Amino acid sequence: MIASPNWRVRADSIDILYYLIRNSPPAFINEKILKFIIDYLKDRASAVRKESVKLIIKIIEQHGQTWVEKNIIPKFIPLFKSPTFMHRETALLALETLIPKLTIDCLAKQLFSNVFYLVQDPVENVRMSVCIALGVLYTHLPK
Repeated sequence: MIASPNWRVRADSIDILYYLIRNSPPAFINEKILKFIIDYLKDRASAVRKESVKLIIKIIEQHGQTWVEKNIIPKFIPLFKSPTFMHRETALLALETLIPKLTIDCLAKQLFSNVFYLVQDPVENVRMSVCIALGVLYTHLPK
């Protein structure tokens, strides 16, 4: 299902992953499922990428911020420096959604510098997404 040519099948398989995540210990998720989540973030279909971000939010609700910041975010960060503009765009769009769910410490130490790395991106849409992500980030920073 994960390698299906049909994007709807790939998007629906994310629900199956969530079922596995809900009923699995964090160690199993880290060993077996985490790679699939990152692969879904790189999917060519926008709907699949959006569903994968929703899955990360569900994981935060299930296993907590600390686990996600330790296990998922480090694997998520390479998307910011991917040669594929779609991966960089997805990283920023995912970040917009994840900002309210992550701690200020994670945002400041792991993600903030990666967002600024994309300020000079050659793709206009990526630069625009940087502006949007910074706007969302600004509202969640302590005054």
